Amino acid sequence: RHREFQEALAKAIEELRKHPAFECEPEQAENLLQPLKRLQCDGEGIPSEPDFACQNCRRPFSQMSVETVKAKYWEIAKQLDNLLPKPEELPTVEPLHIEQTVKSDDEIEAIASEVRRYFVKAGTPIKVRIKAEPTT
Repeated sequence: RHREFQEALAKAIEELRKHPAFECEPEQAENLLQPLKRLQCDGEGIPSEPDFACQNCRRPFSQMSVETVKAKYWEIAKQLDNLLPKPEELPTVEPLHIEQTVKSDDEIEAIASEVRRYFVKAGTPIKVRIKAEPTT
């Protein structure tokens, strides 16, 4: 469980660093990653009786949920969106087109994140149309 939790943390941090806010406000954006970075641990995470906590980070295995990482990821992604410059006047924004085969929940979340950034960039309500169909 420790390894899975740490892998999820590393992936979340890596994905968040791709956010455009790192181009506009790199220092502030990096600071927003601190809640996730504080959860990182390079210990083995082998359960020890009787407390079942990582010997290195002392975090109980009950607190090592991938869902916790996902929740913090989206919280930080929204904060990063807020670092993006607000358009003073409505710029001409090209339509966003996304077409891809989705194989996991994470890919769906990535699409949602892309639409969220587009919404911030547009600075106005946007129309979203979704058509999903199974691949053959």
